[in-house]
Amino acid sequence: MADPCSHLHATTSIWHARFKQQLEWTRSTRDFVYRRLNFSRCSSLLELGCGTGALLEEIATRFVLPRLDEGKATRLVGIDHNGEFLEEPRSILGQITRKIELKEADAQQLPFPDGSFDVVYCHYFLMWNHPAQRGTILKEVRRVLRDGGWFVALAEPDYQGWILEPPTPVREMLLASLTLSGGDLASGRRLAGDLAGFNDVTIDCCSKVWTSVEWRAAFDSEWRFFQNLLAHEKETMAVLSRLKAEDKDSIERGSKFSFLPVIFGFGRK
Repeated sequence: MADPCSHLHATTSIWHARFKQQLEWTRSTRDFVYRRLNFSRCSSLLELGCGTGALLEEIATRFVLPRLDEGKATRLVGIDHNGEFLEEPRSILGQITRKIELKEADAQQLPFPDGSFDVVYCHYFLMWNHPAQRGTILKEVRRVLRDGGWFVALAEPDYQGWILEPPTPVREMLLASLTLSGGDLASGRRLAGDLAGFNDVTIDCCSKVWTSVEWRAAFDSEWRFFQNLLAHEKETMAVLSRLKAEDKDSIERGSKFSFLPVIFGFGRK
């Protein structure tokens, strides 16, 4: 399993901000999935690759705490193999963490008995695993799911299908960094294979086209993240400063266009 922190030069707090931003992008998809799979009735949920707890907080607040207040036994577990990430939810979620189990664990060897969960879900997680590892993870997911339980991949990007105009070296720099850290640039298109052994499968796209309008609104936050990831040498910083100016110019001209396929899917055991 790859670690996004291994070569991508960003602190845990920077990653937490990015994870929160990713949640904004997939909000409508999550709302659809929550309704479709009736998360409010789930008594046991497991998040793979929970990172800094950005999504755990939402699941706990919307579904777990209300059930507990009603006296219904409910379990929410988050696992991540990066122990440093797990310190973040302990510090930012406060008392909510008393209702969540956080475990440093490998998704290829889930430390739970067979049939433990109603739902196993993840968000931008499978992309950090090679195809062979994904196969092992999906076998483990099926093992720990109860009969009739659901596996949900809420967002898996497909960087090999990323359209970015006008062309810019930033695209290749970002893809090189992702690859160096073990990221799977074709993660989204692999979901069909991941879910092949499940029933009632749904697979769709949750991303949208970004034009200059969207890029203008997100320019500062996106470039802050790009620079935090890539600007670890003075020479690179100088190049990025020039590319940032060129990017801003394309936005002002109205010629900026991008589409990154982000795929979601779910299936029932």
